[in-house]
Amino acid sequence: MKLIAYLSALFITTSVVAQEEIIIIDRSKSRIKTERDVRKTENTQVVKFAPLSLFDGEILFGYERQLTTKGSVDLELGPTISKIGFGIPGHVGDPFQPSVGESTGMGFVTGIAYRYYPLDETEALNRFYVSPQFRYKLYTHSVQDYSGFVPGTQRGNETMANFFFNFGYQSWLSETFSLDFYFGLGIGNYTSTNYYAESFFNGTDWEYQWREDSRSGARYVLNAGIKVGIGSK
Repeated sequence: MKLIAYLSALFITTSVVAQEEIIIIDRSKSRIKTERDVRKTENTQVVKFAPLSLFDGEILFGYERQLTTKGSVDLELGPTISKIGFGIPGHVGDPFQPSVGESTGMGFVTGIAYRYYPLDETEALNRFYVSPQFRYKLYTHSVQDYSGFVPGTQRGNETMANFFFNFGYQSWLSETFSLDFYFGLGIGNYTSTNYYAESFFNGTDWEYQWREDSRSGARYVLNAGIKVGIGSK
């Protein structure tokens, strides 16, 4: 009889717990938490950094702030470094011909997005979101003739103006630390200006000059990455 009574009490208790919220009293902080805290955050703003963007020559910082219960604005800003790689190229070539090389330059990247968090019982800054985003990126570099045939240094650049529609998920690993995963598709406009050395015969001797090469056009673009964030109220 005791076993039957115990099993009956366990069944009733389990049924009540399954239907009601689990309440955990955290006496160390003198407040009550519920299981819904897993789906909500008390933070209203997050400062972020995108470590994988370093492989694209970007030092990208972000800032997200809650605007409404379901919406937030997400801002991006940081410097760019062009012509970066795992090795430093040399400039060995024909000593009687121009030896043109490109040097690293500094630019910037900036972006703005609106994020909407559609899941029930979830507020902005937490879990799944959809987000239209505009991002502008500028790379600059220097072009010069290391052999001395063509005088002066030219400044080249690349610009990218892209519109994305992103899908993402922001997960809070603690009260103040988050991971933000995102993937998006979009269209954008790309322009570039570069220079190369050109030689020609003027009738009596060979001369050298810079020739500008400019390109532009629309293209499909992808956007994917991860951001680590520190939140606050």
